[in-house]
Amino acid sequence: MILKRKIDLLLAKSNGAQLMWLLGLSVASLAIAIVVAQWVFDDGTIVWQDVVAVFLDPGCFGGAGAHDWFRLILALLSVFLFSALLVSVFTNLFENIREAAQVGERRYALRGHVLILGHCAQLPVMVRALNAQGRTVVVVDEERPEVDANFIFYKAARHSHADLATIGAERAAAIYVMGDADDPAHDTKNLKALAILDDLCRQAPQPVHCYVTLADYATIEVLQYQRKAGATGQLLVDTVNAYEYEAEQLLVGDTSPASGADSATASPAPSEAFLPVLRQGDERRAHIVIIGTGAMAQSVAYTVAHLCHYPNYAEGGRRTRITFIGEGMEAWQQHLVASRPALFALSHHTLVQADGHVVAHAPEGADFLDVEWQFVDAAPSAPMARRLLTPTPHEVLRVVVCQGDERQAINTALHLPRAVYGAAKLAVWLKRPSELVRRANLTGMYGHIEILGQGRGMQADPLFLRRSLRGMRVNFVYHRAYVNPQATDERQAWYAISEADKYSSIICGNALLVRQWCFEGHNHSEADRRAAYEAEHRRWVMSELIMGFRPAATTNKKVFEHADLVPFEELSAEEQGKDAILIDAMPYILYNVEC
Repeated sequence: MILKRKIDLLLAKSNGAQLMWLLGLSVASLAIAIVVAQWVFDDGTIVWQDVVAVFLDPGCFGGAGAHDWFRLILALLSVFLFSALLVSVFTNLFENIREAAQVGERRYALRGHVLILGHCAQLPVMVRALNAQGRTVVVVDEERPEVDANFIFYKAARHSHADLATIGAERAAAIYVMGDADDPAHDTKNLKALAILDDLCRQAPQPVHCYVTLADYATIEVLQYQRKAGATGQLLVDTVNAYEYEAEQLLVGDTSPASGADSATASPAPSEAFLPVLRQGDERRAHIVIIGTGAMAQSVAYTVAHLCHYPNYAEGGRRTRITFIGEGMEAWQQHLVASRPALFALSHHTLVQADGHVVAHAPEGADFLDVEWQFVDAAPSAPMARRLLTPTPHEVLRVVVCQGDERQAINTALHLPRAVYGAAKLAVWLKRPSELVRRANLTGMYGHIEILGQGRGMQADPLFLRRSLRGMRVNFVYHRAYVNPQATDERQAWYAISEADKYSSIICGNALLVRQWCFEGHNHSEADRRAAYEAEHRRWVMSELIMGFRPAATTNKKVFEHADLVPFEELSAEEQGKDAILIDAMPYILYNVEC
């Protein structure tokens, strides 16, 4: 039984062991035949050359006629070994190789390939984009993903050191640590994968770029609070908030190809942008309504707060309003206020309770933030919510449905007040393309419903290249102005800073697109430039508050206190200049055009 089990195991292997065993058996059989011919048949009628000839070619059987029975045995043994067993072994070997490749058990000595760890909704777009660049793509996961594109599959757990040691990470050109954002252990697995990859790439022959997605705001906060210095090994890391990335692609996503090439027409025209475009003299305000709560709703809200800083605030005090609508909204408001106390202490925010009672908060002291918050405790179908969803002449309305249940989200998006479809832009968060939404858009009844997470922005920058490039240039402008005027390497400066500073730079780069749309005349007069500088400062203040800083008399970054969280006019000339250099460098940051 033991011998039978070992034979079965040998036949099932796909590493070529069967071929080696066949070779050994053949050599042994030939050796025995030669011994028999030389020492048993020692009359000289059959010599070792005859044995070899018959063994290698059974067609040589016959001829001399001496010892035909021995020649027959040799011929039959040869047919068995080389015709039957050899064909069977090769067939089995190739079949096992094919099956091993399909299930991801084969490994290849690749160089310059791109590794994608984990199966996320973005994976098909990423693989197709890499295919278009002619890159070799390896997807590493515990199950083979269904992706209609060219890739090599490695079966491995992204949080296993033993598994990752086999994938050739140190020879890769780039690594994307992805995973499903809905996995409760998403961030834990990705951070463990990052630590393993950092160890494996210590001896890499060249730097390896690594993008790591994170889904939990608590994880992002901890990494930012650490203010850890830049790369120390060969692994060059960029972290990406998975939900904020999707929000960015909706709100400021480009319509141009994702190659990262610069172009004077790289950003969408204002009419195509999802965000409102408000210029000087406009008497309307931006009103962004978010239906739902949770990680995506929070990401959309914070991304809007980073971006929507308009010139007409200084003229008429028109703040961007961010409204959350959903049941149980009081608990959601308390969660946000508790997580960002400094932000909400300086902000106007109101809670509209289910019975219509309004609880309002106004900032104590300086009142200079141009974003306000509203929380409405009502289902989107409730009369109170529908009144708030009806556009007015004094605002530019945008609606984003962020309910976790996709069927409920589509149902909500299709049953908003009729005026929304004609006067506002609408997006719904879905994890995969929807045939129902596509058909709804064809009817003309609903205007055009954008799919957050699957829309044009995601198609344009699926590899995080453009957003990182903008952030890199923002940092380089600052680096040359205040750190090293002779610096020439954007990437070297980029990977020397913390993830928090990278995040801040990326936010600034995205906001400059909106600044470009809304401050078209800023290059023509000092007054127009100053308005853009002020808006950039308000953007910076909002970003610092969201990242955990609070106002203080003196700056102490170790305890997250900053003295410059004040109105623009209270800044020193030197600090005002920091906003000015970024606005003045906008052509370079957005399009690599020296200015």
